[in-house]
Amino acid sequence: MTKRIYIEKSYWETTMKNDDKGIQAVRDVRKKISAEFDNDPDRLVEHYILEQERYRERLLKPVAAPLGEPLKSGSRRRPPAGR
Repeated sequence: MTKRIYIEKSYWETTMKNDDKGIQAVRDVRKKISAEFDNDPDRLVEHYILEQERYRERLLKPVAAPLGEPLKSGSRRRPPAGR
């Protein structure tokens, strides 16, 4: 007798729709860029690093929440200094 194993779908599988046009557009662009570098991960990473340097001023900088203030997610608070 074969034992059946039920595996719950991950958050990713239940929330990401394969037919989402925006997601598909991003996937198409990523595939095109990867193909330009013959799907070579080393060359692709090198390309992205160069692009990151090229557009450094456009990148967003992380902003830390002030101590004792709630984080934007609201799920946890950062402890005040000294604790």
